[in-house]
Amino acid sequence: MSSGESMSVDIPDLTGLETGTQYEYQWNEKQKQVLEEHADYHDQTIRFIAKVAKEGPEGNVLPPKPKEDLNSVLGIVSKSKVLNGLDLHEYLKEKIVSCDPATCPRISDLHLIPTSLEGILTYLRNIYHGIKTNNSVCLAASLDYGVWLETAFLIYHDEKRSGKVVGTWKLEGMA
Repeated sequence: MSSGESMSVDIPDLTGLETGTQYEYQWNEKQKQVLEEHADYHDQTIRFIAKVAKEGPEGNVLPPKPKEDLNSVLGIVSKSKVLNGLDLHEYLKEKIVSCDPATCPRISDLHLIPTSLEGILTYLRNIYHGIKTNNSVCLAASLDYGVWLETAFLIYHDEKRSGKVVGTWKLEGMA
C-alpha cells in the first residue's frame, strides 16, 4: 500500500461475547471473567486498528492487555516462568561450572592446520566447550559482583541514614 491510499478494515461482530453472555460450557466465575476481559480487549484492539487505519497513528494508544493469560482458561500451563530476584539468582548459580577459564587457540599458532572437516570439527568442539566454560566463569564472576554491589548498597543506605553520606548512590570510576 502506498502512502496516501486509504485502507479498509472490516470489524467483526463481537456482540455475542459482551459481558453478561450466556455460556453453554460450565465455566467458573474466574474463567468467565478472563474470557470476558479477553473478548473486550480484542474488541477494543480491532476498533483501535480500524481507527488508526482511518485516522493515522497520532494520538492513538493501544488498549491495555488483560492481566490474566487466556491459556489459564484453556488449562495450558506456561512452560517458561519469569524469574526475578532470588529465584533468578538461584537459577543462574545452577548454571555455573567450576573450572579454570579455557582459551581458544589462534589458528596462526597451530603448527599443523587440519585439512579435513573431521579434523577441524575436533578443534571447533574444543573451542566451543572453552567458550561455554568462559561464559560460565564470567557468569559466576558477575553473580559475585552482584553480591558485592548489594552489600555496598546496604552499607551506603545505612551510612546515608546516619548522615555519614550525602548525595545519591553512585560508584566512582564505574561509568
